[in-house]
Amino acid sequence: MLKKRIYSTALLAAVFGIGAMVATSAQAHTDDESSYLAKRPPVVSLQSEAVTEVQQDTVTIYLATEFNEATQVKVDEQLRKVVDSVLAEAKKQTEIKVSSSGYQVYPTSDRKGAISGWRGRAELKLESTDIQAAGKLAAQLSDRMPVSRLSFSVSPQARAEYEKNLLKEAIDNFQARAQIISENMGFVTYRYKDVNVGGSGANYRPVMKQAMMASDSVGAAASAESLSLESGTENISVSVSGSIYLQNSK
Repeated sequence: MLKKRIYSTALLAAVFGIGAMVATSAQAHTDDESSYLAKRPPVVSLQSEAVTEVQQDTVTIYLATEFNEATQVKVDEQLRKVVDSVLAEAKKQTEIKVSSSGYQVYPTSDRKGAISGWRGRAELKLESTDIQAAGKLAAQLSDRMPVSRLSFSVSPQARAEYEKNLLKEAIDNFQARAQIISENMGFVTYRYKDVNVGGSGANYRPVMKQAMMASDSVGAAASAESLSLESGTENISVSVSGSIYLQNSK
C-alpha cells in the first residue's frame, strides 16, 4: 500500500513537472513572439504615377464593301474582284501597311425562312504613321471600298520611348514619397519590401477636319480632297506601387 502511494506521488510530481515545463515553454514562446512583433518594422503601402499627354502619331483606317447577289458564287466573285483591285493599288504605297481585316459571305432569308439570296462583306485595314498619306489613299480607294471607321493611336516605338522617360520620373516620385512618409512617421529611412511597375494609356477622341465617313451605307464615296485627318491626343502613364519597411525610429 505504501509503495502504491509512493508511485502515485511520484507520478503526480512528474505530471506537474511536465505541466510546468509546458507552461514555461509556452510563456517563452509568447514572450519571443511579443518581442518579434515589437521589433518588426512597420510596413507602408504607397503608389506614384507619372503622366504625359502626347499627340497620336498613327492612324488605322478600315475600308469596307458589301454585295447582295442571288448566289454565293456571285457574291464571292464580286468581293474578290474589288478586294484584289484595291490591294493592288494600296500596296504601291510603301509607307502604308495594308492587310485584310474581314471577309464574310452568308445567306439571307425571306419571311418564310427560305434562302432568298446571299450577302457578302469584305474589309481592309490601312495603318500608317503618315496620317495625311493614309487619308489620301483611303479617299482614292473609296470609290470601291469606302471608309467604314478609323482610329488614332500612339505607335509602339513612340510609346516605348515615352514610357522609358516616364519610368524614371515615376520611380523618383515613389522614392521621394517613401522618404517623406518615413520622416513624418518618426523614422529615419526605409527599405523596400516589394515594388510593382505598370503602364497605361487613356485615349481621347480624335479630331477630324472635313472628313467624310461612310455611314450606314458603305456605298457612300469620299473624294480625294475630302478626307483630311488630324489626330487627337492620348495620355501615357507609368505607375510604381509597392510597400516599404520603415527603419531606424527617431
